[in-house]
Amino acid sequence: MTAGTTVHSRKNEKKRIEMEGWNTPKMKSFLTQSGEMVVRLKLRASKKWRNRSTFFLFLSYRWILWCLLTFYIAGREFIMIPFTIIALISAITAYILNSSLVLNNSLMELERKGTTLISRIFVILSLSFHLVADVVGINVLFNIQFFIWELDLVVNPKWRPLYWTCFTLFVSHLVSIYTQLSILSTYLIPKSWALLKNGLVTRGALNPYSVAIKKTVLAAFVVISIGLMLASVYSIAQLKYEVGKCPQEFPGSEPSDLPECQFEDCDPIDPTLCAFPFPSSKFLKEDKSTATGYRVNIGERTLPRLKHSHQHMKPTILNNSDGFSTIGPILFWLKGVFTLEGTIDLETIPTYTNKNVKTLLIHYESGERAPHWLEMDPFDPENPTIIMQPSVPLKHGGRYIVAVRGLKKSDGNLAQSSRAFRELMESYQLHQKGQINSLSLSPREKHFAKFVFPTIEKEGWDLKEVQLAWDYVTISREASLGGVKWMRDDALSRIERDGLNWEISKVTEEKCVEGSKTAGRIVWVTAKVPCYTKECTRGSPLNRVPSESFHPLNGTFNGYGEMTFIVFIPCSIIKNPSPSFVLQYGHGLFGDRTEALFQYVTIPANNHRWIVVSTDWYGFGRFDLLQIVRYALSNPEALVASPDYISQSFLNGIAMMRIVANESFINHPSLKGDGGVAVIGEKRGFYGNSFGGIVGGAYFGLSTEFPRAVLGVPGTPFTLLLTRSFLFLPFKALFHLEFHSWREIRLVLNLVQSFFDPVESGGWLHDMKFPDGTPKNILVHAAIGDARVAVVAAQVLARSLNASSIYPQVEAVSGIEEKKAPLQLQNGFVEWDYEDTIQPESILEPIPAETDTHECIRREPEAQQQILDFLETGKINQYCKGKCLKPTCVRNPDVLWDLFYLVLPFNVERNEEVVVLPEQIGSAE
Repeated sequence: MTAGTTVHSRKNEKKRIEMEGWNTPKMKSFLTQSGEMVVRLKLRASKKWRNRSTFFLFLSYRWILWCLLTFYIAGREFIMIPFTIIALISAITAYILNSSLVLNNSLMELERKGTTLISRIFVILSLSFHLVADVVGINVLFNIQFFIWELDLVVNPKWRPLYWTCFTLFVSHLVSIYTQLSILSTYLIPKSWALLKNGLVTRGALNPYSVAIKKTVLAAFVVISIGLMLASVYSIAQLKYEVGKCPQEFPGSEPSDLPECQFEDCDPIDPTLCAFPFPSSKFLKEDKSTATGYRVNIGERTLPRLKHSHQHMKPTILNNSDGFSTIGPILFWLKGVFTLEGTIDLETIPTYTNKNVKTLLIHYESGERAPHWLEMDPFDPENPTIIMQPSVPLKHGGRYIVAVRGLKKSDGNLAQSSRAFRELMESYQLHQKGQINSLSLSPREKHFAKFVFPTIEKEGWDLKEVQLAWDYVTISREASLGGVKWMRDDALSRIERDGLNWEISKVTEEKCVEGSKTAGRIVWVTAKVPCYTKECTRGSPLNRVPSESFHPLNGTFNGYGEMTFIVFIPCSIIKNPSPSFVLQYGHGLFGDRTEALFQYVTIPANNHRWIVVSTDWYGFGRFDLLQIVRYALSNPEALVASPDYISQSFLNGIAMMRIVANESFINHPSLKGDGGVAVIGEKRGFYGNSFGGIVGGAYFGLSTEFPRAVLGVPGTPFTLLLTRSFLFLPFKALFHLEFHSWREIRLVLNLVQSFFDPVESGGWLHDMKFPDGTPKNILVHAAIGDARVAVVAAQVLARSLNASSIYPQVEAVSGIEEKKAPLQLQNGFVEWDYEDTIQPESILEPIPAETDTHECIRREPEAQQQILDFLETGKINQYCKGKCLKPTCVRNPDVLWDLFYLVLPFNVERNEEVVVLPEQIGSAE
């Protein structure tokens, strides 16, 4: 019998046996005898490969979904580039998995056609990369979902599509991780590696429809990925094209002919930027209905043009004010000036009254000079803006005259005034000589002749020396603080009339064992409080609806919104119960109320028997970071309204303290110590760190609950401390994507300051007292070498409070008197220094993060004891042995735990026992 006949007979026998089924004993025997059981195993492996590769292909579309998600969040096309790159890598991998690994071979006549070594190595690297990307993606989605969840999907239905998109991506990442691990494990197992090398097989031809569908899906995926990548690249090209498109010095000597670069409503006395110098009376108009008699009147084309929308920033909300910030910096520019030799700096502030000074800041009504210092903007070294910073808050509703002389260019010659300013001065001098009459003067010339030039001459200055001068009016107390005060009074009246509904949602308790320093009971409370925002959720601006009591800078009542706070009762109180001191804690930037559970709060709470309560600062908490990034990328105008969110947080805090003082709350079983003894006492105090100290000062000024507050590592004004912080650097990069120059960014930050005044310490430094006039007291703790809140900003705060430093002080600070402890019922200022801190060459540069002292003081036992004395008795004692100077800083011994706890969702348990108590719903009436 020939070989061909033998093969033919074997095929016939196989075909006959196959009719009976693959799993029959005859078929297994045949395969075993013929050596084809290996083929059978390969068939099974091939089927698994087809399933896995198909899964991988369809799951690759998650990166397209990521592109759409990030575009929705950021509003900018270039943000999609990382995901389009991942998508294209995924497409190549999917092609290899769906072609090279599944071969069309007949069962009997095998073609040993395996994958190449390069393709196998590529797949291993690709899958490893995708696994890392999936894990990172899950982490990001986890935080985004809880951010959206905190916004409350019931009252914010607009967030539902985003939430379910994140949920879909979350699930797809989990399935993808499983699929990729199964494929990757096959590549890494030696036997499987040999299988791949020799080739996989299939029984008969693949389903043509299945093949066509997969090819179509893969082709569509590649086309979409390339399309999104091209859109991203085009967006980046547009950014590069627009940077420097419009000259910075316009409308000066070199105006642009481009129509899109034509600005209007500018102040020509400073040609560097349309709104410079800022602030200025150029952007005010008379309005008898306001307290100052003026209203801000910034033109529609005065503010910078945004890259993304190609539209000028809208000044609508800015024009509701009747003046400018009392503590914000003053910005101007003189061509060729790069140094400020001989001007007032931080060390020479007391010389502002000298005759030979080069700058003036004068209160027009009284003729008094205001202390200040000058700085060159370090973020714009090629064409730096000059920053004049008042060292104490200016008076509300006052007119201030700014004048500059004697500034030299880098070549040693005096800088020249702009043509527009020279014309104003020449007109005034001609008018003084009687050569032209008043009717010949323009409105701007009359204004300078009435307010600016005569005031400068009274100071003994020769107008020929003046290089630049102008005036502006500060915001009135009614416009700055009246809005938030009105909301406070309205909320308190509603609380007194209607009461507050609250519910204890959860109680967790760590076991109180001997020696425990951080353990205690945590009570989670949800309450309905008066709402003055549009949507009654975090991230919503104030509800500015005109009414009889309408104030243009406050919100009107819009029902009741939900807020959450926590109460921490330490073991020292639970085991030995008695009415105890209640401390409200204010968390830091992008933190949340759970910061009150960190060790630097719970340890002193146990040691000193404090009950700690805390709620969130809306707008600048952990769940608001996504929204802030989105605004910075695609809608910077919305940042102007960001202080609105904090205003509602202040009202939430006031309502929280009213609930804590209510009898039904005090006597709730979950808030009592052992034996059912009530532990919430009558004494109150406020302690805020970092951002909690910055805005906490304003909250303390507004609140009627606290006689004293401790502000840890705070500062003012916000614009001063913001750009000195290393945390600002990533946001600076984001802002550059929307603005053409750093000068424009600096201007926008200055615009925001007027709206930050009522929600940060700087706006309340003249009003730290109860409604009846009784003064309040503040203790300020500051750290030299602070990389997040520069100590210079804390010094402005202390100087403005007329605080005294405690002897012996670490360094002498201009305008702050040193006194020996103890101080009773006074404002105090204590600086700490650490010998291992790295100081930058310029005071304007951010301090290196490696030696940051920002979180040091709160962990110092001496500082904690000083806080206790001050809050409970009003006395400031000195516990440092000599100066508060140490060789090194206990920066954050529990940093890993703190960070881990921070990224977890709310209500996380830490080795805690959940305690379920009855009657957890109450009403504070």
